[in-house]
Amino acid sequence: MKINFNNLSFEDYVTEQRKFGLDYGTLFLELKRGYAPLNFDADNKTHARKIARSIKKLYDVTKCYKILFRKSPSRRGYHFTVLKNGKQLFLPIKKVLRIRRKCFDCFGRMKADKIRAKRGLPISILFNHKNLKDATMWRELKYLKDL
Repeated sequence: MKINFNNLSFEDYVTEQRKFGLDYGTLFLELKRGYAPLNFDADNKTHARKIARSIKKLYDVTKCYKILFRKSPSRRGYHFTVLKNGKQLFLPIKKVLRIRRKCFDCFGRMKADKIRAKRGLPISILFNHKNLKDATMWRELKYLKDL
């Protein structure tokens, strides 16, 4: 079975993701250091708007921060991540969990990640592919109407 990477080869897909500082090498190195990426998962568009408003209040996009979003593989939900100076923002795991809770991240994901963090497992995982479907490419969120 061939996995579809939005009509890109695997190598091109990885290159596109790296343009936003979203590479797996960095992810695993940071997780070993006790850091996790700051990202969010919304189950639907209403929830996505609530999360996006909260992130925008915390991270002033006029400074060194950018907020990226994409539609999840289900096509009902949305994923968000925060970049600082063009690279994915990694913070200490406890701080990531605190910010995600404050910004209304998906409750089930939060609950699972708290358990995973206590066991020393990776947290803040967003699926690129799920149930034979792909998430869309990351795009910058400038305005809520972009969702």
